[in-house]
Parts: sequence; structure tokens; C-alpha cells
Amino acid sequence: ASVSIVFDNRDKTCSPLGYESADEITVTRQVSAGTGKNKYLVNGRNATGQQVATLFHTVSLNVNNPHFLIMQGRITKVLNMKPPEILGMVAEAAGTSMYDSKRKDAVNTMEKKERKVAECKKMLLEDITPTLEKLKLQQKSYDEWNDAKMQSERLERILVAFDYKQASDILQNSEANLQKMEDSIQNLTQELQMAAVRRRELDEAFKTASDNSEVTRLEEEEARLAKESLTVNSELTHKQKELKQCKSALKTILDNMAECKAALASKQKEITKQEAVCAQASEHKAQLTEQLEDLQRLAGELVAGGNDGQGQTLTSQMMDARKEAKQCETQIKSANLKLKHLAKQLSGKQAEAQK
Repeated sequence: ASVSIVFDNRDKTCSPLGYESADEITVTRQVSAGTGKNKYLVNGRNATGQQVATLFHTVSLNVNNPHFLIMQGRITKVLNMKPPEILGMVAEAAGTSMYDSKRKDAVNTMEKKERKVAECKKMLLEDITPTLEKLKLQQKSYDEWNDAKMQSERLERILVAFDYKQASDILQNSEANLQKMEDSIQNLTQELQMAAVRRRELDEAFKTASDNSEVTRLEEEEARLAKESLTVNSELTHKQKELKQCKSALKTILDNMAECKAALASKQKEITKQEAVCAQASEHKAQLTEQLEDLQRLAGELVAGGNDGQGQTLTSQMMDARKEAKQCETQIKSANLKLKHLAKQLSGKQAEAQK
């Protein structure tokens, strides 16, 4: 259902505010049959019921209390009115009661805003400020943990470099000693061969000798050469044992180097995982900080007179922020425990490397 009323607006001196350019003002009310909702149109444009009432108030027409028009049979009632009632009728007819109602609405709105501001201040004092202090402490703990992690990584790199340099030096020295021992063994072998040749020559000379003095001299020479041969054989055996020990020590050093490299790769993987966890915790903390800033900005908007319908939304956001802050705190504690465990393992590796 729809009904319209058309007003002549050619007299611009009595024209409502904002409609001075229109010669006619058409006010239409539409009622939906299914839902019963009202819809108002002013010159074909959508308007609220309050806007339509304000339009009539500007021309001293109060459609809710129509004292501007005294119907037949009400003159006696008007004459019998008391002064306050007559004053109210005159105010409504003159259009000044509109400002009184607006003043009351403004006072009610101000009271609601003041209650909302008090609630926001209480929430800021009891919830947001402690949460902010707690986040600051968590940020400080995270910064300290990050510094300790960086220091641990630097020390671990130095330790690995030192172990590698020490193992490389030992390997080079072992190779040099091994080469010296091989040269010494080769020299002793040559000497042994020369001694054998000399012995054969002496045996031949002994067979061809004619007098006893020559035989005695050759026997002495043979005994001396036998003693030298025994000494050379003993020294050769000793050198072979030393060579075997050096090879065993070299193999142990190479095994230790392989173990150190494997441990270093494992530690680097664990450090990479911890860095990923820390990055996730930092990102989560940044999100919480942004949410906290949004809550503070929303509280500022409410203090300045924002929308009344955001109270429940602000409370739910505070609950979500608390939950996420607890989750972030749990992640930081877990990362600290893992860091302590890695530090213990690193200390154990350093002790093994020193041995």
C-alpha cells in the first residue's frame, strides 16, 4: 500500500530547509503487506521517518501531536487548558518543540557515550594496559633469546672452524711423518740389501782366503755385519710399527672429522627449524601488536563518539587477543626450551672435540 501528499512550495519564504529549489514537495509512505515495514520517499528519494518528521517540524507541523490544527469540537478543550499545556501547544505550533526533542536525544546520546567511554577506560586500564605490559616483557625476553641464539651460532661456527683447522693440521703433519717414515724404510731396505751383497762378497772372499789371519778378519767382519744387520732389522720393525700407528691415528682423525661434519649439518638443520619457529612467533607477535593497536584506535574512536554497536565486538576482540597472546607465550617458552637443549648438545660436542 502507498499514499502520497503533495505540497505547494512556490512560496520560498516558507520553504523547508534544503528544498528551496523545488516548486513541489511530494511525501510518500509505502507499507509492505508481507512484513509491515514502512518506507518513506521525499521527492522520489528514500528518507527515514525521522527525516520526514524533521521536514514537517521546519514548517511548524508536528505530525505526532498535531496542535497546529484545532479540529471542530476541541475548542472547549483548548480553552480549558492550563498555562503549561497552552505553552506546549504554542511551542509545537511554532516548531520549537523539535529542538527540545533533539536536545533530549542529544543528552541521551551523550550519556550513552559517556557510559561507553567509562567502559572503554575501564577496559583499557584492566585489560589492554596489562596485556601491553605483558607483551613488552615477552618482546624483551624474545630479544634476549634472539641475542643468545645469535651468540650461540657464532660460537658454534668458530668451534667448527677451529676443529676443522686443527684436524687439517694434524692430517698434514701425519702425511709428512708418513712420507718421512716411508723414506726411512726405503733407506733401511737399501742398506739391508747392500749388507747382504757385502756378506755374499765376504763369503766368497772367505772361501778363497788361504791364511788363518785373513779367515779371522773375515769372520770378524761377518760378525760385525751380522750385528749391523740385526740392528737394521730391529729399526725396520720399529719403523713399521710406528707407520702402522700413524695410519691408525690418521684413520681415527678422518672418522672424527666425518662425525663433526655430520653433527654440524644436524645442528644447522635444528637451527633452521628454530629460526622458522622464531619467525612464526615474531609474525604472531606482530599480528597481536596490530590487533592491540586496532583495539586502542577503536577505544579512541569510542572516546571521540564512535558507533554504539561496537561494544560486543570490542569485547570479543579482547578475548581473541588474550588467547593469541597466551599461544604466543607458549610458543616462546617452547622455543626457549629447545634452545637450552641445543646449548647442552653443543656443550657436549665441544667437550668431545676437546678430548
